[in-house]
This record gives sequence, C-alpha cells and structure tokens, in this order.
Amino acid sequence: MSEVVDHDIIEAKRKRQKKKMTKILSKAWGLDHADPFQEMEDDEIKALTTGNSPMDLTSIGHNLEKGVYQHGRKGWEQFACDLGGIYNRYIVCGKKAKLAKNHLNQVKELLSNIDAHLSDLAHNSKPDNIVSSSSSSNKQASNTPTKRKVGELLLDGNGTILHVPKKKNSKQQNRNHGLTLSQREEKAMKELMDHVINCGGDESQLNSFRCKVEQVGERYQTAYYSEQGRKFKSVGEVSKFLNLSDDKSTSVNSASNAARDKTTIPSKRQPKNSREVELEKKKLKRELDKLIKNHVKAS
Repeated sequence: MSEVVDHDIIEAKRKRQKKKMTKILSKAWGLDHADPFQEMEDDEIKALTTGNSPMDLTSIGHNLEKGVYQHGRKGWEQFACDLGGIYNRYIVCGKKAKLAKNHLNQVKELLSNIDAHLSDLAHNSKPDNIVSSSSSSNKQASNTPTKRKVGELLLDGNGTILHVPKKKNSKQQNRNHGLTLSQREEKAMKELMDHVINCGGDESQLNSFRCKVEQVGERYQTAYYSEQGRKFKSVGEVSKFLNLSDDKSTSVNSASNAARDKTTIPSKRQPKNSREVELEKKKLKRELDKLIKNHVKAS
C-alpha cells in the first residue's frame, strides 16, 4: 500500500515539474522576435554545429513530451543547460547575438524563480562544438601577429611576453570546476564512503545517509544528513557518529602529543681551544667571587 502511495506522490511531483518547465518554455517562445530560436532555420549555423543537444525551442518541447528531463534536480539542470545552449549558440557564432543575449537574460530570470543556480547554468552553458569556417579562420590568421608558446609563456614574433598564466589555486578546485550541484553531491557521498571504509566501517552503514550541497556566493557548502535528519558538516563528524576511529588522525595526534611531551635537555657546549678554556675559567672565577661576597654580606 505504501509503495502505491509513494508512486502516486512521485508521479504528481513529476507532473508539476513538467508543467513548470512547459510554462517557462511557453514564455520563451512568446518573447518578441523569437522566430530564430523557435525553429532552427539558419543553414550556416547548422553546418558549423556538431552534437546532439537541442538546437531550438521546438526540440526542447519534444524532449518534454518524451520525458527526457527526469524528475528532480538533474532534470532541471539539463533543462536549463539546453535552454541556455540555444541562445549561446547564436552568441558564439556571432549571428543575432544582441537578440540572443536579450532573450537569454529574460530566460535566466524565469529560471531564477525556480533556483538561482539554474540561471547560472543557463548563462554558462556551452553549445555543441562550433566549427569555424575556413574564411573566418583565414581572415583571423592574416590579421593576427605571429605568436609562439615557450613553456607556459606566450610570446610574439619579437620575443615579447604577451601572456603570463595565473597560478592555479589548487588541484582540488580545478577538478571541481564546472560540476553541477548534483554531481558535487555524488562526489561528496563517494568521499564519505571511502572515508568510512578507511576507518574500518562498511558501506551498509551509509544506506540511510544523504548529502546536500548548497552554493553560497562563490563557495559551496556540503552537509550530510542521517535518516533522522541530524546534520553533519564533515566526514569526520559522520565517522564519529558511527563510532569509527580515524586511524590517520589518531596516529598524527599521538605523534604530535609525544613530541610535545618529550622534554629536551640542552647540552652544554664544550670549549674548542685553550683560549676558550681560559675565558671559561675567568667567568667561573668571577661568579664564584660574587657568590662569596653575597654570602659574607648575608652573614
């Protein structure tokens, strides 16, 4: 009985999502001068485009009817990327670019009413590979000065440095660049699973856990939740909740504690030559005379 109820709830959510997507598509279709985007009729753009993503709003409508956009965040992300790709294709090709930018901004506002993240996806979506025509490439080659690359530096024909690449912040940032929220959640769950296994746990202990990634400005915050809704901010908190010990951190802490507790007694430097020996004797004699005087005064 519960399975039937769950299926009905999921089906109802799927219908509501499809209805919202259809409403956004209808508004994009009804924008002023939307004819070029409703159905692709530019043979030149078709010839320069490779790939299988939708080329016009009509194709997205067919995808909605076929149920291509699955229920949930992944479906919305794919829908936003497909919408943005239609306008970005014209922008990249340089045809009706001003009109395409205008329509893209209006579509982004519609998507932001659902989730601001979807607006960013539509803006940054990359259309299928655009193959530049030979005429444009020849024209560009004739107007561009000779450049050559030496290591990571870009030099012109006279050997002048044109570009020095910026240092990348970290390898981790490069690996995560361009990932959607759902992809980040999948990656975080895999990292949690690896961490639990390294701590001596089992995958089955995470069956009831879920991960949620939220974008706050330019940063992403990851949190894990148990079946009861308890929130954990790191994999370490989850392993502690599961009564698992992190061997690496334990060993590091024990080593640091041992090093801190160990007291080192500085060794006295021995004189190197006869001159240093004489100086040391005079120093000891002065200290001894001082102690004797203090003792006489005290008595």
